[in-house]
Amino acid sequence: MFCAKCGSQMPEGTKFCVNCGTPMTAQPAQNAAPMQNAAPMQTAAPMQTAAPVQNTAPFQNAAPVQNAAPIQNTAPVQPQIPQGNTPVKKKRRIGPLVAIIAAIALIFGGGLYAGYMYFGNNDPADAPGVSGTVQEPAEKPDPEDDPDPEPVVTPAETVAKQTIMLYVIGSDLESEGGLATKDFMEIRRAQLTDDTNFVIQTGGCTKWASPFCKANTVQRFFYKDGKFNELEDLGKIPMVSPDTLSDFVSFAAEEYPAEDYVLILWDHGGGIPIGYGMDELFPDEMLYDYQIGQAIEKTGVHFDSVIFDACNMCTLEVCMALRPVADYVIGAESYVNGTGLAYTNWLSLLSSSPVSSGRYREQIVSDYMEACRSKDMTASMSVISLSHIDGVYKAYKDYIGLLKSDLEAHSYSDITVARDNCGVYMGTDSVDLVTLANKYENDASSALVNSVVNAVDYTESDYAFGHGITAYYPYDYTDYYDYGRMSLVELGYDDTIRDFYDEYVSLEYAYDYGTENASYYAGDWYSSDIIDTYMSGGYEVAEAQESHLDCYNATYADGEEHYYMPISGIEWLDVESIVYIEDENGNQYYLGRDQIYSLDSDGDLLAETPSSWTYLSDRVACYIVYDYYSDDETGEWNQYALIPASINGNRCYLLVFYDQDNTTGKITGYTYMDALGDYYYELEDTDEIQLLWYDMTNEDYVEAYDPFPASELVLDYNEIDFTLDTIYVVYQVTDVYGNVYTSDAFRYENGELTDVVEY
Repeated sequence: MFCAKCGSQMPEGTKFCVNCGTPMTAQPAQNAAPMQNAAPMQTAAPMQTAAPVQNTAPFQNAAPVQNAAPIQNTAPVQPQIPQGNTPVKKKRRIGPLVAIIAAIALIFGGGLYAGYMYFGNNDPADAPGVSGTVQEPAEKPDPEDDPDPEPVVTPAETVAKQTIMLYVIGSDLESEGGLATKDFMEIRRAQLTDDTNFVIQTGGCTKWASPFCKANTVQRFFYKDGKFNELEDLGKIPMVSPDTLSDFVSFAAEEYPAEDYVLILWDHGGGIPIGYGMDELFPDEMLYDYQIGQAIEKTGVHFDSVIFDACNMCTLEVCMALRPVADYVIGAESYVNGTGLAYTNWLSLLSSSPVSSGRYREQIVSDYMEACRSKDMTASMSVISLSHIDGVYKAYKDYIGLLKSDLEAHSYSDITVARDNCGVYMGTDSVDLVTLANKYENDASSALVNSVVNAVDYTESDYAFGHGITAYYPYDYTDYYDYGRMSLVELGYDDTIRDFYDEYVSLEYAYDYGTENASYYAGDWYSSDIIDTYMSGGYEVAEAQESHLDCYNATYADGEEHYYMPISGIEWLDVESIVYIEDENGNQYYLGRDQIYSLDSDGDLLAETPSSWTYLSDRVACYIVYDYYSDDETGEWNQYALIPASINGNRCYLLVFYDQDNTTGKITGYTYMDALGDYYYELEDTDEIQLLWYDMTNEDYVEAYDPFPASELVLDYNEIDFTLDTIYVVYQVTDVYGNVYTSDAFRYENGELTDVVEY
């Protein structure tokens, strides 16, 4: 098809011409123009400035600000740290949730992992639990629900309409939660006809809830008439080997030929730099995106779609790897919630609308999203047409080329602010392409947005920053850039893209460790030229520091005196208010941190009396924000936070989600404190909840209120009466270079500011 305006030839199904933006069909344009950022909130200008406020008595028993999000005193999960004298890398700036966990490690020693990444000097493949698919545990399956397997050794004699291949690496998702078995039960409820072959390979698991799957081995099954019939036992081989995947695909296609093929990859996932698959029997191995593509291409089998029942796999890199071997990729930009895909309906649909009709693709997305939303879980899922993925890659390369030019022209600060405002998919360095193009606009932004709209065949997302497909953009997890870069090299990415990342990460390292030490921690990709470019241009490149944030008093236009902190001269990324409470007995508690702040007309930070806070069932909660995203053009926003609580006697974090449609918020589940980022559990009405506050004196969580059943759970953000207690508010500002500025503590008694004390 050709563009009626500029004459450019585009692939069939193109929605917008990527060259001039003209609609190619009658479908309406989807926000092709980049969005504009609005100015921050302003208040009255100060009339006069006084001398800095002098500190009075120090804030007693308060842990330093980096200890702001404590955890229980049980032994934390230990990362695998290499032996020897090599210093462990430190991070200049990491995502808000990661910062929480890093702070926890300082309190108790050792290390926890957040999201799906370890924070050590170790290979991601060495980390058990890396890139965990976020799912709630299944109920204990009843063995009576599954019949004993019956051997089937006769291959198909005719060509079926479709062959579905399900590749299940059970991992801890099955051994600890029985989640694969729960999906098998969903498959048994589907109405499959004889023109559908269903071939399954299972392995990578030390314990199965299913009665027909064996631990510590790899098996193949043919599913028919409600029975999982064992075909063969392959023994203890790695499911995360490209050869194992190739052998399965070849076997299924040769023994059960069909007009169309669909492949489902089930397990943990994380895109770049994590990869796919966690095999409990071979924990040091995994499948990277390019290896998946190479393994399938080796077989000569072409798929209608490759489906990921795994987290964070809907990326440009995965699509580039699979474009020679499939027509579509189906997966999530975010983590995968619930029990993963809902299998029953879309499999049943194949009896009336075969794979060739394409209807099953949208059904997969809508069924999954409906299941998640019915449980108040946040989710995303997309169908990507790979016939348009080369167009996305070309537009992305052009966009990155302009970004590279801007970086070399000393625009590190502007680029970093834009990247930071793109939203966080927990535990990954993936960024939504449409959001990136809109947050940092250049002459290639519109073409990039149009190319993504062409490629995203269907998508649903609860994330304001989710538009269907992400790309790797190293930012929070630059310690793992070596592995991400390896994928880009294997995929044959243009030097323009790799060079931009090399330069940007080199600057991050220089701000992390200082120019004298940065090259020690970086790989051979380290670019001293970009450092020289900045320093010769008069830009300071130095190791990030922690500094005191001075406070002043001034009379404003309203005639009132206000305390303010001059931050207008700081290129800041984040401003957070950290709240502590002191009861009548002098006991002090950490109450949380939020992104609530006000700026005056000069852009300086105002100290304001707290007025509202988060409640759970009329109880004041400890509330810890770990991400906030807003789009001033559309009015969309998301906020994600944790609330410490004891659930059925276990220390957990309740997961809180706010957006423009849920301004009072909702609880989307919970996760255990000692396994943060492993599973998200769904609350049951009978669960017993007891809110926890952190005791600053004893450095441990304490029970703040009597327990109550989850059936009575109500989340509110309301006015709070602070008159009965003494409140301390500390402000913390982080700039684009990783420098952290911390204020003194503003002391409030009976709701009135009475003092500014040393923190």
